[in-house]
Amino acid sequence: MATGSLGHERTMLWMGYADRLRELIVDFRPSRPLDRDRYATLVMDAYALRLIGSAALARADRGEQDIPPSRY
Repeated sequence: MATGSLGHERTMLWMGYADRLRELIVDFRPSRPLDRDRYATLVMDAYALRLIGSAALARADRGEQDIPPSRY
């Protein structure tokens, strides 16, 4: 029960953070080369966050564990 609840909370945090990144990307207006580099990094981070989070949601939907067990 606790694991499922924590997984749900992590999902909500992930979705909220991903939405905030998307809003930042939409509002960001890079003007200098360093700003454009930061913007590109931000866009890549947002895509990575969405992909990792979507994979976790897909695993949860299939009933799989959220975090793979450790080998050690």
